[in-house]
Amino acid sequence: MNGVISMNEVMENILRKKKESAVYSLLNRYKFIFENLPLKTVMFELTKEGFPTKIIDANIAFRDIFHYSKEELPLISIFDIFNHEKLEPIREMMKNLVKTGEHKGMCEFYIASSKDEREYYVNAIMTKYMDHNIVIMTLNER
Repeated sequence: MNGVISMNEVMENILRKKKESAVYSLLNRYKFIFENLPLKTVMFELTKEGFPTKIIDANIAFRDIFHYSKEELPLISIFDIFNHEKLEPIREMMKNLVKTGEHKGMCEFYIASSKDEREYYVNAIMTKYMDHNIVIMTLNER
């Protein structure tokens, strides 16, 4: 049927657009929730050896405390903000996340902000996304 659209095609198109709209709405809702969490939250990818690569995303609470803009995030590593004498235990935690696929308990360490040092409890979980190791880390002030 050249130039004639069937009712099935119209209904399929309407359903497809409704599904796309629902997915877009859900995605925006999760982005809003992540961005506005009061917990300082950051996501980054790990190499196969357990070393972090650049930051994927961080919410407003994290960016505010460490004085980074959203545009600066892809340019820095998670270790750019850590107190250097505390890096080794954090690296070990990352390697264990990759090795075991899980994080047991909480890690406590110092993070250097641009103004002062504060002590934070860190919760870190790792997940796989398209064969990539992604870490989601939340920081809670002690």
